[in-house]
Amino acid sequence: LEFEGNNKFDLVLLANVIHNEGPDDIARILHNCSSALRPGGRLVILDYLVEFSGTDAPGPIGFEMLVYLITSCGTLYSYEDLVHMVTEAGFETPEVKPLGSYCLMTAKKKL
Repeated sequence: LEFEGNNKFDLVLLANVIHNEGPDDIARILHNCSSALRPGGRLVILDYLVEFSGTDAPGPIGFEMLVYLITSCGTLYSYEDLVHMVTEAGFETPEVKPLGSYCLMTAKKKL
């Protein structure tokens, strides 16, 4: 994800992106998101995390196998992994709300 200019946006939404990418690409994407946001802007992530697998979903093992089959480097990340990546990219500690098999994570860009 590349953006035209820095500090221009109030919000960046990443929906179903994280599990498709490897750690290095996620770090790059999150840093680009941070660069694109104004100080205090919000990053919103909607994605499948291991801890939030629901009974109506294929389950973490089945879903992770599917991710491995259809992506070149994707995987399922834990809540701790994603919090670490988000904070390393210049965001405050995120808030998380479980949404069935997914989670909604929001974090403000540090001032």
